[in-house]
Amino acid sequence: DLTGPCPDGETLDVLTGSCRGGYGADLECPEGNGLRGDHPWVRQAEADGTSVVYVLAGASGTGTQDDPAGSLVAVLGADGDPLVAVFGRGEYAPVRIANRPSVTLIGACPSASIIKSDTSSAGHFEGVAQVRLFGLSWAAVRPGDLGGIEPDSAPALRISGASQLHLEQVTVSG
Repeated sequence: DLTGPCPDGETLDVLTGSCRGGYGADLECPEGNGLRGDHPWVRQAEADGTSVVYVLAGASGTGTQDDPAGSLVAVLGADGDPLVAVFGRGEYAPVRIANRPSVTLIGACPSASIIKSDTSSAGHFEGVAQVRLFGLSWAAVRPGDLGGIEPDSAPALRISGASQLHLEQVTVSG
């Protein structure tokens, strides 16, 4: 319940536990690399025993918070497993995920964690029962595109087959 004990016109901020007015896509980014290791979805995953992977543009590590990977592909893990990934500040390659019970992707904020594609959908989730996205921008930018979607082009974000969908602090363009 996002209204919780909050007055009319305010929602419960899941990061702080306090009530506040809507802030749209201009969420304040965390300092430094932007990795939100303290996000409630991260804490929930850790409590449930689900691995959390960390991704930071330009990095080349193993996917831990202290040693982030440079791309999600490098740390995807086995198909069929739940996926929880935290993205820091930066631009990232398109995300294609299929046949998992759940996918949780957490970014720093939409203006700083950008999943981008020049040719197709920036994000495509197929056969994922639960999709949760926070603090990310999904952008399909096509050469010569003047801001409109070409008739035969793919949308920036495509989610099909999900029975649960939670989007928070997310922008989608193209």
